[in-house]
Amino acid sequence: MIATLGLISSSTAVVIGAMIVAPLMNHILSLAFGLAVSDGKLIRRFAVIIGFGVLAVVGTAALISLGLGISDVQSEITSRTSQTPSIWASPLRRRLPGRSR
Repeated sequence: MIATLGLISSSTAVVIGAMIVAPLMNHILSLAFGLAVSDGKLIRRFAVIIGFGVLAVVGTAALISLGLGISDVQSEITSRTSQTPSIWASPLRRRLPGRSR
């Protein structure tokens, strides 16, 4: 919800704040732990919780957007979803053999 409002208002600081307080972070870490120790019960439990959480987040964002009457895509959204070759060039260049860090 915080990230949705940040995208609507084109506020990068709010979007970053939403990333910091991500409500699913503990569940994701628990799922990773379950995978690391091969605990099927833990994996199933937190996979279901994360699935419901993602559906709740996407549903809430859709309801907020519909409620506010957002019909066009903001520049903040398009800048985060557009892919250019330069985005991929930097990490790939750092992994070339013989390249110092």
